[in-house]
Amino acid sequence: MTKSRNRDFTGFQSNLAAAIESPAAPVASPPEAAPPAKRGPGRPTSDTEPLQLRITPNMRRRLAALSAKEALETGRVPTVQQIILRILEEKLGG
Repeated sequence: MTKSRNRDFTGFQSNLAAAIESPAAPVASPPEAAPPAKRGPGRPTSDTEPLQLRITPNMRRRLAALSAKEALETGRVPTVQQIILRILEEKLGG
């Protein structure tokens, strides 16, 4: 622990008393809210929440198989995440 070099307690007391008696400084109003940022490419247009899942390798293979099957049928390759979302929407209603 270091010792204070300034031992002028009377000066400190008078400065503290003056600060207490002076009117408070005006508080600045908060800045205006920024417009919503543009979404990056590949981001959904609707408002979404990020979620991280830990699935078993067997579940991952089954989802990849569903993705491959859909790719052969439609010509578009859906991601495993899109397959999971589709299953959840069918099951829970979206």
